[in-house]
Amino acid sequence: MATRVNRLMTGDGDTDSSAFVAREADGGIKIANDAETVIPSPPDGEARLYLSQNAYGAGSALDGNVSIKISMGAEPATCDWVVINHANIDLLTVATGRVEFSGLPATGETIRIISTDGTDLTYTSVMDASGEDRDFTGSGAGGESAVAANLLAAINHPTNHGNKITGVLNGAGRLSLTQATGGTAGNTTITEGLANCTAVSFTGGLDAAYGEVLNSAGLRIRATASATTTSSTVTLTPTFKAETNADVTAVNIRSCLDATGYFTTTMPGGDHVKIFQLLSGTDGNRTNVLSDSAPAGMSLGNMTGGVNTTTKTATIVDFSAI
Repeated sequence: MATRVNRLMTGDGDTDSSAFVAREADGGIKIANDAETVIPSPPDGEARLYLSQNAYGAGSALDGNVSIKISMGAEPATCDWVVINHANIDLLTVATGRVEFSGLPATGETIRIISTDGTDLTYTSVMDASGEDRDFTGSGAGGESAVAANLLAAINHPTNHGNKITGVLNGAGRLSLTQATGGTAGNTTITEGLANCTAVSFTGGLDAAYGEVLNSAGLRIRATASATTTSSTVTLTPTFKAETNADVTAVNIRSCLDATGYFTTTMPGGDHVKIFQLLSGTDGNRTNVLSDSAPAGMSLGNMTGGVNTTTKTATIVDFSAI
């Protein structure tokens, strides 16, 4: 006798052709009707499906060793990027320092200066400097103001630090120095061994805040805060403009990520970007990285929730006639 299984029976005993399967938060499978009434599992914890059959011939009760498979599709991993306070988002900042002369240094005394890229040079006070040999004139007419100008000329010489460090003479022997390249690497120590001189080492350099989001293949897409630009190209290093409010900044984060083509995004809230992996499955569950000094202006969660296709086999242990 041929049989056909064609309907699901809900928890109240009614058969329902609109019943469906859905995935629960823990990855398990539940059976529900169109009102999402979950069919209860028995106390022993084994999920059971109750189905009705149409039988060709007499409608008597039938037993059958029949099994069915229920498959749930894969799901992509997601993460949330939230702008907490736009004003706290770090932007690339250059470090500054200074050298102050209150008189003339002695011949042969030195000062050591390091630029952001690690160029480490020592300048020596001499009687009559050429400027090319990392020396500067530390004596003669003009006093401390002339010495400060001579040191700046030596620093700016192309064979020395050149354009890696800029300087401004503020009068009375004071020389303010600025790293040309921003970042914490520019917070370097100025080591002076000069008479009548005080040096203040470089400080204030900041790295730009960034969020590093990994796609399912493990590619790292680093979106970095910018004072000016939101990128619109396919790149592993997009930028987003940190605006004057959280909502517009979040829009810029979404825009630069969408442009890369590695993710899709939505905005559940004005300051909240939800990021989806393009590919479903557990490969999308990745650990992201946020770099933003305290107090952080943003939060970035890990990629979670990605699941592979799940197939469950159920054995029909009893058929009841209808």
